[in-house]
Amino acid sequence: MINYNILIKALKKEPLKKIVFSEGSEIRVIKAAINLAKKNIIIPILLSDEKTVKKVCKEHFLELHQGIQFLNPNSFSEKKRKKFIDETLKLRQNKNSKEEIEKWFYEPNYFSVMLVQFGYADGVIGGANFSTADTIRPAFQIFKADRFASSSMILSTNEKAVIFTDCAIMLDPNGQELAEIAKRGANLYQKIFYKKPVVGFLSYSTKGSGNDTNVPKIKEAINILKNDQVDFIFSGEFQFDAAFSSRVAKKKCNDDKAAGHVNVFVFPNLVSANIGYKIAQLMGNWNVVGPIISGIKKPIFDLSRGCTAEEVFNLSIILAYLI
Repeated sequence: MINYNILIKALKKEPLKKIVFSEGSEIRVIKAAINLAKKNIIIPILLSDEKTVKKVCKEHFLELHQGIQFLNPNSFSEKKRKKFIDETLKLRQNKNSKEEIEKWFYEPNYFSVMLVQFGYADGVIGGANFSTADTIRPAFQIFKADRFASSSMILSTNEKAVIFTDCAIMLDPNGQELAEIAKRGANLYQKIFYKKPVVGFLSYSTKGSGNDTNVPKIKEAINILKNDQVDFIFSGEFQFDAAFSSRVAKKKCNDDKAAGHVNVFVFPNLVSANIGYKIAQLMGNWNVVGPIISGIKKPIFDLSRGCTAEEVFNLSIILAYLI
């Protein structure tokens, strides 16, 4: 499981991070923000006005905390509004008209990204009511991506924690992209759990047992990791049972160091990854945090629309910790 106490302890040694929530009047977000402010973990910025949030709190018998801040486009002076629009227009290098940027200023997903871009907040969390595409698109356009963006989900029980990747962004990654996704997943695992990651590339076959069309790109990814001399164990292709269960691994690939010990599961495509984590969450009762976005130049995390207030709270801690 994730030891949030360790993460919170690390956060309290530094100045409080400011996280803007693009859905500031959403009850799950408000509950998480109140908890975060009470515990003095971050400074939550709700993209809303205080009057609206107070009304939602009253309807749900909640007491608003004084540590929460509020920002919305209408609270900005004309001078600041003009600066945001002009600077965003420059960033976009005239790919959008001024009229389009002016509309962006009043759209929550764009405005929250602008707040981070121009120094009003350290990171963005959104997606409680918006699709991943709607949440992440403004970050691609304003923050930019290194080469491509990908995502990871942290799944945990009381006894075990693993990462599934990529569950939200890359539809059908090629071999080079799979290798980079594996590196990002391994890096996240090591940062959060302080343990050595063991990466397994998943398929419906194990070590050539089936004629899987995904095998060539998995082999390419493995060769890239070998050439890059990464400092974590990796292998594949594996069926999930051979990657996860040491009992099954002994039967299917007993001589493989990763088999049965994988804690970072790299799926061959978005379809299998997204289905897989939701099965684990809903049928297996694994706790899920994410999607955690990698590859974008400034921090933005995406919530699942089915998220709980606790999941918003937990994702906020991880975002602040990783900044």
